[in-house]
Amino acid sequence: MRYAKDIALFVRNKSAFIGIDVHLDSWSMCIHCDGEVVETSHITSDYSRLKNLLKGYASAREIRLVYEAGLSGFWLYRRLSADGVVERVTI
Repeated sequence: MRYAKDIALFVRNKSAFIGIDVHLDSWSMCIHCDGEVVETSHITSDYSRLKNLLKGYASAREIRLVYEAGLSGFWLYRRLSADGVVERVTI
């Protein structure tokens, strides 16, 4: 669900923070910027779908991701790191 009418305009030159609940079959995400929830999303565990979602935030100064390390999280870390995405994995 989108909470901002124009996400690219809302996040322009700001930091966007994305929390991901990583599961084997699906990911739940909450995107936060400037003290507000911008969007919530639930997608299948597909890296290309995540990258597609991140494209909508290209106008942000930075995009930071955080998610909990688990059996299904380490490959995601390697892929995001290789693509230059700033992330934080928690335990």
